[in-house]
Amino acid sequence: MPTDLQLEQETTIAFNEGEDNAEIWSASPVFQRRMKKLGVEPYKTTDRERGQQSCCYSVPRKWIRVKPPLQRQLTEEQRQRMAATARRTFSKRSPPKQA
Repeated sequence: MPTDLQLEQETTIAFNEGEDNAEIWSASPVFQRRMKKLGVEPYKTTDRERGQQSCCYSVPRKWIRVKPPLQRQLTEEQRQRMAATARRTFSKRSPPKQA
């Protein structure tokens, strides 16, 4: 169950077909760090309660994507092969040498 503080760390994205940029408002420190890592600086910063900040960003609209998560369906044979590979790769002791 999310805490009250987590519920207040929202991000809103707004864009329309007539403009080339999307406007993003975020009170999420995680999202703000991600934007900083991308080199996007906020054009407006507001101090909020509990020492939090909210930031406004403007990014190219083509950056906005909605993508469902990848759901891979593995056969039992593929699953067993992957498990065997992982056991070989991540085992702490080396496998016995074949003569």
